[in-house]
Order: sequence, then C-alpha cells, then structure tokens
Amino acid sequence: AAELKGEECIYDVVQALSEENAEIERAETMQAAASNVDEQSGWCRMIFEIDHMNDPKGYTQTLKGWAIEGCIAARLFFRVDAQGRYRNVHCIIDGDQMDVSAFMKKFRTQNVDVDGSGKACKERCADMLDELVFDGYKEHAASFVCVE
Repeated sequence: AAELKGEECIYDVVQALSEENAEIERAETMQAAASNVDEQSGWCRMIFEIDHMNDPKGYTQTLKGWAIEGCIAARLFFRVDAQGRYRNVHCIIDGDQMDVSAFMKKFRTQNVDVDGSGKACKERCADMLDELVFDGYKEHAASFVCVE
C-alpha cells in the first residue's frame, strides 16, 4: 500500500479533468447550437448555375413562384440557344437565410423542368457557386427578374 501512495491523487486529478472536459464540451455544444440559430436568422446571398432549361417558361414561372412565396429577391441571367432553351443560367437569390434555405430545398426536391421526352423532372445539373451569409437583416422585396 505504501508503494501506491500518491497515485490516488493522480487518479483524482485525472477524474476531475475528465469531468471538467465533459462540462466544457457540453457548453461548446450548446454555444454552437445557439450560434447556428443566430446564423440562420442572418441575411444570405446564394449564387448558383443551372446548365440548361428545357422548358424555360415553366421553369422560370416555378422559380418566380417560389421567390415571391418565400420573400426572396431573385435574378436570373442566361443566354438562349438555337432551340430556344436557356443555357448557362446563373441565378442570384437574396433573402433571410431560412427563406433561402427553404427555396433551395424546394429547388433540389421538387420538379422544376422537363427532360428530353417532356416528362417532369427535378434539377440535377445545378452547381452552387457561392453562398454569402451576413449578420443582421437587409431590407429586400420579394421579386423575380430575368436578364438575357
């Protein structure tokens, strides 16, 4: 027993540090969760590229509806190819981060275009180019603008 003298103190120190570390991790987790809520209430600008639109009229009407419904300002830039399809489409959307997230969820999960045979389809060829998140709120009006 004399040989182990002092080791119980090391055990107590290790145990106390372990408990303190767990407490710090819990506090960091709660802080991160609170920070995430704050981030989602900020203003957001998202820029993405859509390779093409087979049904540009239907596609743009869908995007316009989502923008107005979600209080988002959206601008669409594109060129028209020989077949009348929109090509190299770039979209910029501005709004509250939660509204922009809801818009993007619809964009990825709901039908927005038609395939080559005319069957409704989801967007599969869009690439996110940038997402900018800012603290606070920026005044904006729900709108949708197309620029050729």
